[in-house]
Amino acid sequence: MSRFRIIAVALIAVTMLAAGCGSDETAEPADSSPSAGASIGDVTTLTDGTLLVASCLDYPPFEYFEGSGDQRELKGFDVDLITAIAGEIGLEIEWKKANFDTIFTALQSNQFDAVAAASTITAERQVVVDFSDPYYASRQALTVNTEETPDITTTDDLGDGDTVAVQKGTTGKIFAEDNLVDQGVELKTFDLAPDMFTDLEAGGVQGIINDEPASIAEVESRPSLEVIEPIDTNENYGFAVSKDNPELLAAINAAMAFLDRRRNVRLDLLGVLPGRSGSRGVRSGLTVGLFGPAIDEGPRLRSGRGPSRVRGGRNSNGNGHG
Repeated sequence: MSRFRIIAVALIAVTMLAAGCGSDETAEPADSSPSAGASIGDVTTLTDGTLLVASCLDYPPFEYFEGSGDQRELKGFDVDLITAIAGEIGLEIEWKKANFDTIFTALQSNQFDAVAAASTITAERQVVVDFSDPYYASRQALTVNTEETPDITTTDDLGDGDTVAVQKGTTGKIFAEDNLVDQGVELKTFDLAPDMFTDLEAGGVQGIINDEPASIAEVESRPSLEVIEPIDTNENYGFAVSKDNPELLAAINAAMAFLDRRRNVRLDLLGVLPGRSGSRGVRSGLTVGLFGPAIDEGPRLRSGRGPSRVRGGRNSNGNGHG
């Protein structure tokens, strides 16, 4: 690793914010010009001037591709937010497609600089990696096929003979293991979050336990599916970094704190993220303060303006989150 000095926008004290893949592709470049101001300090990354960020990149509304061919664009709330953070630190973004089931151990071995993957902060994961201050409050949810099983309205209706889809390495899987297996429910694990919903459409499973905001985004294009029950699990998302890199963690927290106070960056998905409208009983949403709900000024931040790259081998897997 090489060490370099990052000069970024003025940062006052770091404040605590209240409150899972394919060939190489080029994402729309990210704005990474550092702003004039006070020094954040020395930050170490794998490559000078670049923040290599791992994610699944198929988990709307947080990180996903939209369009095709030359018009294919990397989008999502996590994409926009970590891009804004990197810009404040003075780094370009490079994305690495990774398997969510092993993403934290890979980060621990310094295969990339950070993880931005709608990742819930848990005590077990904190043994392996460090997390930033929380930026999004989420919970789990039950999704069913209302055409196939209209009688299932809550997790209490699941029992012997029912199969529920969960994703490997996620907090949804942990919830199902702790709460549904004793009811006689069989669990079916998937590598990819979208595959769970495809199987539910086909009648292969009777339900899905998955992060609520991502589930709501997924069923929008699947009319037979409905998110019928939110499950309070008191989860918060954070960006993960290696325990070997406390300076980078401090810089990410400092940049988030500054962006929170400045409130002049608009995110593509702000206002349309699940949980913002209060529909379907949703109470997931941004952590208190971060990017408002009322942001009245500043440039529209797209998912990139400056060199931003996406790495990933042809056989790598993408995953959902939580």
